Amino acid sequence: MTREGMDLVKNPDGITRFEARERLSGPLHAALDGTVRTNFNLGDYETASFAAMKAVEVAVRDASGLDNSMVGVKLMRAAFQPHQAGKAGGPLADAGAEGGEQEAASALFAGAMGAYKNPSSQLVRPLHTLLAAGEPVTVDQLAARADRPVAEIREALAAMPDTEYDAEGRIIGYGLTFTPTPHRYEVNGRTFYTWCALDTLAFPAILGHIAQVTSPWRATGEPVRLTAAPDGPTDVEPATAVVSLVTADVPTSMRVSFCNQVHFFAGADAAKNSLAEHPDAKILPVAEAFDVGRPIIEQILADDTASDCC
Repeated sequence: MTREGMDLVKNPDGITRFEARERLSGPLHAALDGTVRTNFNLGDYETASFAAMKAVEVAVRDASGLDNSMVGVKLMRAAFQPHQAGKAGGPLADAGAEGGEQEAASALFAGAMGAYKNPSSQLVRPLHTLLAAGEPVTVDQLAARADRPVAEIREALAAMPDTEYDAEGRIIGYGLTFTPTPHRYEVNGRTFYTWCALDTLAFPAILGHIAQVTSPWRATGEPVRLTAAPDGPTDVEPATAVVSLVTADVPTSMRVSFCNQVHFFAGADAAKNSLAEHPDAKILPVAEAFDVGRPIIEQILADDTASDCC
């Protein structure tokens, strides 16, 4: 029996992930073969789907010649606007197709683009921005920041079960948190924490600041230190430090199934020894882990700047 087969015997859930990898075992378009495949194989299907749809958005904009200000659903509707009698349609609409077929194509692209942009994802950057000010966040404050009705904010928060609240019902953590975790995150004299190692690399790009990160190597308690900037990490100590990325099952809590397993280690060997229970885990140098997280950053930034697209 191969090593992979033995791992599957020890971890039956891995069969599902193995089958998932097999679905993308063939060649993909060059725009999808890097980030999409990597995140899909890690089990982060949401990020993989976003990266794929982002590539579709870019391809449609390039092919249609529409302005860069056109994004999301608006872009799809403009590009595939059906032709009508006496009125030209969108640049990508098939003038030779029947009207119903043109309508179907327009609805397909607009619907697919709208499906991956949702109210919860559009709250992430406004919420992180408010948390970064160092004070608990009320629902009213978040609604004002996101320019959304309070009722919609409450509904979206209900779909974010990992959100942390204080005794007064104010938000104190979602990825970026006031509650101590192993991942210490210092910005302009303020001390925060994050749920996982990948968060420390992503938040500077999302929030536009520089953070000093300290996170203990789990085996010894010795810290991994780095400077996290919007364009990536620098001054990583030790230079051999790596980040563990585990395959996430379909979770009730993404924090439990994914975030709590994503850590810094002093080196690859140390990570392998600590991740014996996660044979599918990826071990990446810190800079490469930042690159894997880029689609998440792009998703959050896109949802914030183009929240009216759907």
